Amino acid sequence: MRRNAFTIIEMLVSISVLAIITTLAISNFREGEKKSQLNMAANVLISDIRKVQNMVLNGAEWDGQTMPTGGYGIYFSEDEYIMFADNNGNKKYDAGENIKIVEPFNVSIGADECDGDILSNLIFSPPKANGCLNGDSCSPCDCAIKNGGVFNITLTHDKTGDQIIASVNQISGRAGIE
Repeated sequence: MRRNAFTIIEMLVSISVLAIITTLAISNFREGEKKSQLNMAANVLISDIRKVQNMVLNGAEWDGQTMPTGGYGIYFSEDEYIMFADNNGNKKYDAGENIKIVEPFNVSIGADECDGDILSNLIFSPPKANGCLNGDSCSPCDCAIKNGGVFNITLTHDKTGDQIIASVNQISGRAGIE
């Protein structure tokens, strides 16, 4: 007797192997998608930090008026950050000063701590866009000096727990991802 076709057992084994391979590929794709969300949130944050620096260096007007007294900055909370214009020059975010509120999808934000206080305000003041943390009069605070003058922002994916650190050198203003 000649066999020209597959048996039902051979077909079931082939379909099972294909199903397993497909399941593995889809699960790996989902993991990559979550890592991509975290990387994208970090890149958007760095881009916004550079935008704020450039607004100070270029003397960007606020609300069609003059440059804000204290410059421009970013205020960090756990689930969002706010780009703001420091109109009153107190080197801190106050309600009503916001330019843009950013809520990264599935990402939590944590900033450095200095003697128990969270460094939640990153301000760039005119004319050289010097970095200030939490209203420290544009001089590196003691904690930042201990960390080499670097301000770290940790982004954590809510579902995977993966972390990425965005850093800003307070003295040079260089922003990047570690």
